[in-house]
Amino acid sequence: SRNDIFWNQFRTTMIKNQVTFYTDSGSYSFDNPNDKLVFTVLSSMGEYQNSLRLMRTHRGKFEKIKQGFWMGGPTPFGYMNKDKMLVENPDESKWVKFIYESFNNGKSLRQIRQDLFINGVKTPRGNDKWTLGSIDSVLKNTHYEGWYIIHDKKMKEDIKCSCPQILDLQTILDTRERI
Repeated sequence: SRNDIFWNQFRTTMIKNQVTFYTDSGSYSFDNPNDKLVFTVLSSMGEYQNSLRLMRTHRGKFEKIKQGFWMGGPTPFGYMNKDKMLVENPDESKWVKFIYESFNNGKSLRQIRQDLFINGVKTPRGNDKWTLGSIDSVLKNTHYEGWYIIHDKKMKEDIKCSCPQILDLQTILDTRERI
């Protein structure tokens, strides 16, 4: 079993119904104290091994992230996933630059949204219409500076990752000031 809660419910049901459980390694009768003990020990070992495997997988994934690999999820607008690495997508990155420059030149999010619609620019999910929140997210996204943060909940650690920088520092600073 993968967790104690399920295992306890399963075990209780088997004991209550006097089930004989058959596996590749033999059968276990839940009204026999020896069988209950052996099955409980074997199940605990299985759960322990699952936990170790999950921990190793988790560590491996975050080691890859620390090395700069993109480990799943949709890529940010302006990038594409090439061999599990973020690389600039020239077709989209020009629109990232357009959004920042338009905003820094005084255009509102609504005006930028209208310009994107008129030019047929699709959202990262392929929609025709951008939401104001999506444009705001582009303006606040640190990927375009060349970095981003991944929070590892299990290890309670923040990992700063690097990626290709799409915008120059002055454009980013001007945008932050305007926001």
